[in-house]
Amino acid sequence: MGESKIKDRREVRFWKYDDGSYGLIVVERTRQDQSSLMMKKRYVDCRVCKTKTKLKDEIEKIQKQCTADGYVFQKKKIKIKNGLQYISKKDFSEKNQDKEKCGWGELEKFLNSCGTDIENKREVLRLFSGILSGYYAQVLVPMFYKIYLIALQNRAPVLVLNPSDKRFNVTFDFISKTIKALTVPTHTKDKLRSKCPPFLPQGIGQKSLDQGSFLWYKKKKNRFPSQYRDTAVLVFGSFFSVNKIRRFIERNRWATVVIFNAPAKVNKVPAIRLSDSLLVCLDFDWNGEDIKYLIERFALSLSRLTKKKKFVKKLTNKLREVGDCILRYHAQKGIQRFQPTEEHFIALQMLTLQLFLESCQDEKIIDTTQRKQVQSE
Repeated sequence: MGESKIKDRREVRFWKYDDGSYGLIVVERTRQDQSSLMMKKRYVDCRVCKTKTKLKDEIEKIQKQCTADGYVFQKKKIKIKNGLQYISKKDFSEKNQDKEKCGWGELEKFLNSCGTDIENKREVLRLFSGILSGYYAQVLVPMFYKIYLIALQNRAPVLVLNPSDKRFNVTFDFISKTIKALTVPTHTKDKLRSKCPPFLPQGIGQKSLDQGSFLWYKKKKNRFPSQYRDTAVLVFGSFFSVNKIRRFIERNRWATVVIFNAPAKVNKVPAIRLSDSLLVCLDFDWNGEDIKYLIERFALSLSRLTKKKKFVKKLTNKLREVGDCILRYHAQKGIQRFQPTEEHFIALQMLTLQLFLESCQDEKIIDTTQRKQVQSE
C-alpha cells in the first residue's frame, strides 16, 4: 500500500469562468483513526476568486497551511463542461423528420404571432436571431477580430425589453413562452454539475440570481455561481439589483442574456433594445415544444460542425459577406449609419439567422424559396 494513500490530505479543485474569475473548493480527506485505511471526506472551503492572481494567492495560503498541519497538498484544475462542444446526440431527442417539419410550421406561426406587418415581423426576427446568436457567439466573435482587427463586443448579445404598463402582461407571457421554446440545455453531467434554467428567478423569494442557477461540486450544498454557455437565458430585471445583474451578464459572456423590465443602466455593454409596441403577441397558438425540437437539431448540428476546419473557413467567408452587405447599406443616400457596436450585433444576428436557415435547408426541413422568404424579411 503506497504511503500517500494513508496520509491525511487536502485537495484543491479549481476552475475558470468565462469572465476570468475562478471557483475553488478544498476537499479534506482524513483517516478515521491512526490504524485505519478508510478515509473520511469533507469539504472545508468554497469560494470564488475574481482574478488569477487572487486564486494563486489563495492556493499558496492553503498549501502553507497544509504544511503546517502535516497534510499532503494536492491541486487540480477541472473544467466547466458546459457548451456545445460537450454535448452529443444522446443529450437530445432522436431525429424525426416529421417532427422537424412540424417544428418549422410552428416556427412560422411564432414569427407571425405579433402581426404580419413588416415592422412587427422584423422585430420578432430580431428577438429570434438575438436569442439564437447565443449558440454561435463563442465561435463567431473571435472571427470579428481576425477579419476586422477589432472585437467590438467580446460576448453574445444582451437583449433589453422594457414594456409599458398597459402591455406588461401580454409581453411578459410572450417573452416567457419564447425563451422556453428557443433555449435548449447545453450543460452536461460531470464533476461540476449545473442548474441553468431558461429564466430567472425560478420562484418567489429569490433575491439572488445564484439561488435559481448554480454550479455544484459533488454535492448540491457546495454551490457556486452558474455558467451559461452557448445558449440563452431570460432575467426578470425587477427582481434583482443592478450590480447582481451586471455581474451575471459579465460572467455569462457566451450566452445571450435577455433582460425583461431592466433597471436603468443595468448593462455596461450596449444592448439590443427591443420595441414592446412591436412585440404585442396577437396569437399564442404556436407550440413551443415543437419549435424547441427544431432548435435542438440546430444546436446538435452546430456542435458537430464547429469541430471541422472547413466549416470555420466557411464562416469566415460568410462573415465577410455580411460585412459587405452592411457597407452597401451604409452607402445609400440618407441612411443613418449604425454605431460600431450596433454593427457588431447586427452582423452576428444576420449570420446566425442565415446559418440557421441553411441548416434547416440542408436537413430538408425547408426549401430554397422558404429560406429566401425569411431572409428577405
